[in-house]
Amino acid sequence: MEGRRCRARDLSGARRDRPHARRDPRLHAGDDHGLSGRVAEDSRSRFRGGRGTIYPAGCSPERGGDHDREDQVRVARRLVPAGLAVLALWPAAALAHAVLVKSVPAQRAALVESPPRVELWFNERLEPAYSKALVTNEAGTQVDLRDVAVSPEDSRRLAVSLPPLAPGRYTVSFRVLSVDGHVIESKLTFTVKDRR
Repeated sequence: MEGRRCRARDLSGARRDRPHARRDPRLHAGDDHGLSGRVAEDSRSRFRGGRGTIYPAGCSPERGGDHDREDQVRVARRLVPAGLAVLALWPAAALAHAVLVKSVPAQRAALVESPPRVELWFNERLEPAYSKALVTNEAGTQVDLRDVAVSPEDSRRLAVSLPPLAPGRYTVSFRVLSVDGHVIESKLTFTVKDRR
């Protein structure tokens, strides 16, 4: 009987596979349907199947409760190290996302003079055709010179020129596409102080 797989059938007629397991005193012999077997009496039993599950003679229901938990822990102990090994061997580039690493002016900078341009540096090369930036004033009006471009010398740098700016708060909005296909969209602000 050891290792024998048994067919279990509930009273609704649905069938499902049940591997062999030890007997339990909460099960009794016979059933109400003329089948030779044991019927689970307690629906809260440690055994799968619950009330009304019929097992052929010589078979026992699969153990549940702590035994199932032990099986799950055993499987997890094998899968977790394998998953970690896959992550360790995965190319770093596949997990990387482009991020803004530096900006001039810096985020929340308070400047005494109007900057000639806004420059943004990223940790990955950018797609020039899909990388944009604009500078707006407090009223939401675009104030840059609309010449945003990825630098030909450094494809991780995006710049846009500015006219002399009046004192006030300005927002730099950017949306860039890195060469690995990741899109970054964000904002930063800076302030030009009134020198008076």
